[in-house]
Amino acid sequence: KMKGRLLGGCIDVLITLIGSKFDKTKEFIEKYQSDGIVWFLEACDLNNIALRRALIQMDQAGWFKNMKGIVFGRPLSGMNDSFGMNRFEAVMEVIGKYNVPILFDVDLGHLPPSMPIITGSIGEIEFKNNMLILLQYFTHVVY
Repeated sequence: KMKGRLLGGCIDVLITLIGSKFDKTKEFIEKYQSDGIVWFLEACDLNNIALRRALIQMDQAGWFKNMKGIVFGRPLSGMNDSFGMNRFEAVMEVIGKYNVPILFDVDLGHLPPSMPIITGSIGEIEFKNNMLILLQYFTHVVY
């Protein structure tokens, strides 16, 4: 089980935003720190090493602060074992230190079936009996 603000998308695109004037991720994470963040991510063209590098870059940029969990969609490219590691190992080498729930091969991203996820909504995710349950609802903090 995990619960928090849903944030994410295609890693291939997200890493191009890091450090740009369009990167407002840390501000979002700080604004909703009491909710925590549940990341939803998927990769389109990345191989295992590129995935690992992208996650390291996201980590170094502070994007995983206040993370409550992370879900990964099925990769479009299949990400066969390469460079002595598979995609699960590539993820765990970077994300494992956070000791949060991690789900792989979730129905999101480029490959159908692909459930819509609303960025910024509160998500409650539970995986049981080989079924993923995702509830999304909206709240807004007024300052």
